[in-house]
Amino acid sequence: MFLGLSLWLQSHPVHITVVNIEPKADKAVFEVSCKIFTDDLEHAILLYSQNNIMLTQNRPVSNIHQLLCDYIASKLMIYINNKAIPKEKIRFIKYTVVEDATWIYLEYPITSKINSLEIFNDLLNQLYPDMTNLVIINWGNEEQGLTFTKHNTRIKVQ
Repeated sequence: MFLGLSLWLQSHPVHITVVNIEPKADKAVFEVSCKIFTDDLEHAILLYSQNNIMLTQNRPVSNIHQLLCDYIASKLMIYINNKAIPKEKIRFIKYTVVEDATWIYLEYPITSKINSLEIFNDLLNQLYPDMTNLVIINWGNEEQGLTFTKHNTRIKVQ
């Protein structure tokens, strides 16, 4: 059993997620898309909620939208003026599985005029010590790339 778990945990030579954050002033939201290896996502949600979402078996559970939204909202937070956007206000749009990755689409409402912006990203950090979470955000008329790790989970956007 231990050997099987060890092999499963090492199935990807690279441990990475990619998140895109696009502010949409006309809709007063941040459009967020997350690309995560499907088997890693399943394992993370199993550890987080004790629910097997069964994406790799192509038989997703009936409450998959809620499970995906709950996990992402707890591990990816946007802070406006030092206040996190409330999890219950985050809107799940959809998910799609493309080859070995799952794309998850959400909207985080822009709740006030933004004087400061911070991102917290702790996606999959409980799975791998070498986890890297990349965030690409269009902010201040430029695209910025932010790198999050197990020891660097919160970054102020300049």
